[in-house]
Amino acid sequence: MTNKIRGMNRANAERVFVLVAELHGDLHDRFIPDRWWLVWILMGLEIAFTNCLTQFLINRDCVRPILHFTIFTVQVLALAITILVVQRHLGGARSQRESFIWWIWTTFLLAASIAVLLNLLLELPLFALAAVLPLLAAVAFSTMAMVVDTHFIWAAELFALCSIAMAVFPSAQFYIYGGAWVITLESFGCLHRPRSVKAGHTL
Repeated sequence: MTNKIRGMNRANAERVFVLVAELHGDLHDRFIPDRWWLVWILMGLEIAFTNCLTQFLINRDCVRPILHFTIFTVQVLALAITILVVQRHLGGARSQRESFIWWIWTTFLLAASIAVLLNLLLELPLFALAAVLPLLAAVAFSTMAMVVDTHFIWAAELFALCSIAMAVFPSAQFYIYGGAWVITLESFGCLHRPRSVKAGHTL
């Protein structure tokens, strides 16, 4: 009976791996034409601005929760608008790959929000757990590497190092965090542009 159960579990696991492999191929082959490369470039600039503004305010002792909550809320809305505007020409129902990407990064945003909430519940300074944010991003990029493109793994490694750097240099932690996003998103955006765009033609 035990061997039978193990056999069933092994078979189920093998089917899961096959499905993940198929999903990887689908996402990788159809990912770039959807102009995600352009989304990455624009998002990198938006995130860099938000993080620089955040560190600027922190260094001037402006750490009111409502102020920073508003700043990050505006950033999230700006990112969502950027995606909708850039992707608006595609039309039709949202594809499976888009749903998967939205799932990954919505989970990241929720986890990041909980990290900020934990600061308040533990009565810690507002950004005491800021170094956790790049760790959450590293997990998200690691997931992207598994199902979209293995090149995302270096982004996961970069954000893991970013977490350590933020802990070592707290007075510049959001400059470091924003810099990691710029390096990652601008690099992926530029490297994954279709050749027709690089040559000066439109999609």
